[in-house]
Amino acid sequence: MSDVNCACKGVAAFWVQEGSHAHKDLGGVAFALYNFFPAKISSGNWHMGLVVDTFADNEQTIAIEQIISGHDRGPFGSIGGLVGEYLGLERAEIRFGGGSWPTVAIDDHGGFKFEPVLDRTGTPLLASHPMLPFARDCVVGRTVGQHCAFGETWKPAYGEYARFDFHNETLGLEQAIRRRP
Repeated sequence: MSDVNCACKGVAAFWVQEGSHAHKDLGGVAFALYNFFPAKISSGNWHMGLVVDTFADNEQTIAIEQIISGHDRGPFGSIGGLVGEYLGLERAEIRFGGGSWPTVAIDDHGGFKFEPVLDRTGTPLLASHPMLPFARDCVVGRTVGQHCAFGETWKPAYGEYARFDFHNETLGLEQAIRRRP
Protein backbone atom coordinates (compact mmCIF):
# COMPACT_ATOMS: atom_id res chain seq x y z
CA MET A 1 0.00 0.00 0.00
CA SER A 2 1.25 3.49 -0.79
CA ASP A 3 2.17 5.77 2.07
CA VAL A 4 -0.98 6.98 3.80
CA ASN A 5 -1.39 8.04 7.39
CA CYS A 6 -4.26 5.71 8.30
CA ALA A 7 -6.37 6.97 11.16
CA CYS A 8 -9.15 4.49 10.44
CA LYS A 9 -8.76 0.96 9.12
CA GLY A 10 -11.92 -0.95 8.45
CA VAL A 11 -13.76 -3.58 6.51
CA ALA A 12 -17.37 -3.71 5.40
CA ALA A 13 -18.62 -7.20 4.59
CA PHE A 14 -21.59 -7.66 2.24
CA TRP A 15 -23.71 -10.62 1.21
CA VAL A 16 -26.05 -10.12 -1.75
CA GLN A 17 -29.31 -11.86 -0.94
CA GLU A 18 -30.77 -11.17 -4.37
CA GLY A 19 -30.05 -8.81 -7.21
CA SER A 20 -28.34 -8.38 -10.53
CA HIS A 21 -26.05 -6.08 -12.46
CA ALA A 22 -26.26 -5.79 -16.26
CA HIS A 23 -28.52 -8.88 -16.25
CA LYS A 24 -25.93 -10.92 -14.31
CA ASP A 25 -27.41 -12.58 -11.21
CA LEU A 26 -25.46 -11.61 -8.08
CA GLY A 27 -27.59 -13.52 -5.57
CA GLY A 28 -25.42 -15.30 -3.00
CA VAL A 29 -22.24 -13.36 -3.76
CA ALA A 30 -20.23 -12.14 -0.76
CA PHE A 31 -17.56 -9.46 -0.80
CA ALA A 32 -15.58 -7.30 1.59
CA LEU A 33 -14.56 -3.68 1.08
CA TYR A 34 -11.42 -2.68 2.97
CA ASN A 35 -10.95 1.00 3.75
CA PHE A 36 -7.99 2.97 5.01
CA PHE A 37 -8.97 6.56 5.87
CA PRO A 38 -6.73 9.49 6.83
CA ALA A 39 -7.32 11.43 10.06
CA LYS A 40 -9.32 14.07 8.20
CA ILE A 41 -11.68 11.77 6.36
CA SER A 42 -13.33 14.55 4.36
CA SER A 43 -9.99 15.47 2.75
CA GLY A 44 -10.10 12.35 0.60
CA ASN A 45 -7.09 10.21 -0.23
CA TRP A 46 -8.97 7.13 0.93
CA HIS A 47 -7.32 3.82 0.09
CA MET A 48 -9.74 1.03 -0.74
CA GLY A 49 -9.32 -2.65 -1.55
CA LEU A 50 -11.87 -5.28 -2.53
CA VAL A 51 -12.07 -8.99 -1.72
CA VAL A 52 -14.66 -11.06 -3.58
CA ASP A 53 -15.69 -14.54 -2.51
CA THR A 54 -14.22 -17.44 -4.48
CA PHE A 55 -17.82 -18.66 -4.95
CA ALA A 56 -18.42 -15.79 -7.42
CA ASP A 57 -17.66 -16.45 -11.07
CA ASN A 58 -15.59 -14.04 -13.17
CA GLU A 59 -18.63 -12.13 -14.51
CA GLN A 60 -20.04 -11.68 -11.00
CA THR A 61 -16.64 -10.51 -9.76
CA ILE A 62 -16.39 -7.93 -12.54
CA ALA A 63 -19.93 -6.74 -11.77
CA ILE A 64 -19.14 -6.30 -8.06
CA GLU A 65 -15.96 -4.39 -8.91
CA GLN A 66 -17.91 -2.09 -11.26
CA ILE A 67 -20.49 -1.37 -8.55
CA ILE A 68 -17.87 -0.74 -5.84
CA SER A 69 -15.74 1.44 -8.11
CA GLY A 70 -18.69 3.80 -8.55
CA HIS A 71 -18.58 3.17 -12.30
CA ASP A 72 -22.37 2.90 -12.29
CA ARG A 73 -22.79 5.79 -9.86
CA GLY A 74 -25.21 5.09 -6.99
CA PRO A 75 -23.96 5.30 -3.39
CA PHE A 76 -20.46 4.19 -4.34
CA GLY A 77 -20.29 6.75 -7.12
CA SER A 78 -21.12 9.51 -4.66
CA ILE A 79 -18.03 8.71 -2.55
CA GLY A 80 -15.75 7.87 -5.48
CA GLY A 81 -14.13 11.30 -5.54
CA LEU A 82 -12.73 10.68 -2.06
CA VAL A 83 -10.84 7.55 -3.08
CA GLY A 84 -7.18 8.35 -3.71
CA GLU A 85 -5.95 4.83 -4.40
CA TYR A 86 -7.67 1.62 -5.35
CA LEU A 87 -5.59 -1.20 -3.85
CA GLY A 88 -7.00 -3.83 -6.16
CA LEU A 89 -9.11 -6.93 -6.07
CA GLU A 90 -8.34 -10.18 -4.31
CA ARG A 91 -10.26 -13.44 -4.10
CA ALA A 92 -10.83 -15.38 -0.87
CA GLU A 93 -13.49 -17.57 0.65
CA ILE A 94 -15.88 -15.42 2.70
CA ARG A 95 -18.16 -17.09 5.25
CA PHE A 96 -20.95 -15.48 7.22
CA GLY A 97 -22.02 -17.05 10.51
CA GLY A 98 -25.47 -17.04 11.98
CA GLY A 99 -26.75 -16.39 15.42
CA SER A 100 -28.32 -13.19 16.65
CA TRP A 101 -25.54 -11.07 15.18
CA PRO A 102 -23.23 -11.71 12.24
CA THR A 103 -19.77 -13.17 12.19
CA VAL A 104 -17.57 -13.01 9.12
CA ALA A 105 -14.49 -15.06 8.23
CA ILE A 106 -12.36 -14.07 5.24
CA ASP A 107 -9.67 -16.65 4.46
CA ASP A 108 -6.11 -15.29 4.74
CA HIS A 109 -7.47 -11.93 5.93
CA GLY A 110 -9.08 -12.63 9.30
CA GLY A 111 -12.56 -12.19 10.59
CA PHE A 112 -14.77 -10.55 13.12
CA LYS A 113 -17.85 -10.93 15.27
CA PHE A 114 -20.29 -8.05 15.64
CA GLU A 115 -21.60 -7.26 19.14
CA PRO A 116 -24.26 -4.53 19.41
CA VAL A 117 -24.22 -1.80 22.04
CA LEU A 118 -27.40 -2.14 24.10
CA ASP A 119 -29.29 0.59 25.90
CA ARG A 120 -30.58 0.18 29.49
CA THR A 121 -33.57 -1.80 28.28
CA GLY A 122 -31.42 -4.24 26.29
CA THR A 123 -32.40 -2.75 22.94
CA PRO A 124 -29.63 -2.35 20.33
CA LEU A 125 -28.51 1.24 19.86
CA LEU A 126 -29.36 2.71 16.43
CA ALA A 127 -27.57 5.46 14.55
CA SER A 128 -29.41 7.36 11.83
CA HIS A 129 -27.81 8.41 8.57
CA PRO A 130 -24.35 6.86 9.01
CA MET A 131 -21.40 8.33 7.11
CA LEU A 132 -21.28 5.77 4.32
CA PRO A 133 -24.55 5.75 2.38
CA PHE A 134 -25.49 2.09 2.69
CA ALA A 135 -28.48 2.24 5.01
CA ARG A 136 -30.62 4.92 6.60
CA ASP A 137 -30.21 3.41 10.07
CA CYS A 138 -27.69 0.96 11.48
CA VAL A 139 -27.09 -0.85 14.75
CA VAL A 140 -23.98 0.47 16.50
CA GLY A 141 -21.62 -1.94 18.17
CA ARG A 142 -18.14 -3.25 18.43
CA THR A 143 -16.30 -5.96 16.59
CA VAL A 144 -13.95 -8.56 17.95
CA GLY A 145 -11.35 -10.15 15.70
CA GLN A 146 -8.27 -9.37 13.66
CA HIS A 147 -7.55 -8.47 10.04
CA CYS A 148 -4.55 -8.57 7.76
CA ALA A 149 -5.22 -7.12 4.33
CA PHE A 150 -3.49 -4.99 1.72
CA GLY A 151 -0.32 -4.70 3.79
CA GLU A 152 -2.01 -3.64 7.04
CA THR A 153 -2.84 -5.59 10.22
CA TRP A 154 -5.26 -4.40 12.89
CA LYS A 155 -7.84 -5.41 15.45
CA PRO A 156 -11.23 -3.88 14.70
CA ALA A 157 -13.10 -2.11 17.47
CA TYR A 158 -16.12 -0.16 16.20
CA GLY A 159 -18.86 -1.77 14.12
CA GLU A 160 -22.13 -1.07 12.37
CA TYR A 161 -24.71 -3.55 11.12
CA ALA A 162 -27.63 -3.01 8.75
CA ARG A 163 -29.71 -4.77 6.18
CA PHE A 164 -30.44 -2.60 3.19
CA ASP A 165 -31.63 -2.46 -0.38
CA PHE A 166 -29.12 -1.16 -2.91
CA HIS A 167 -30.63 0.46 -5.96
CA ASN A 168 -28.87 2.61 -8.47
CA GLU A 169 -31.65 5.18 -8.53
CA THR A 170 -29.34 7.92 -9.83
CA LEU A 171 -28.46 6.01 -12.98
CA GLY A 172 -32.09 4.94 -13.47
CA LEU A 173 -33.30 8.54 -13.22
CA GLU A 174 -30.69 9.75 -15.71
CA GLN A 175 -31.63 7.01 -18.16
CA ALA A 176 -35.34 7.86 -17.80
CA ILE A 177 -34.63 11.53 -18.50
CA ARG A 178 -32.58 10.67 -21.62
CA ARG A 179 -35.41 8.47 -22.97
CA ARG A 180 -37.95 11.28 -22.91
CA PRO A 181 -38.78 12.72 -26.37
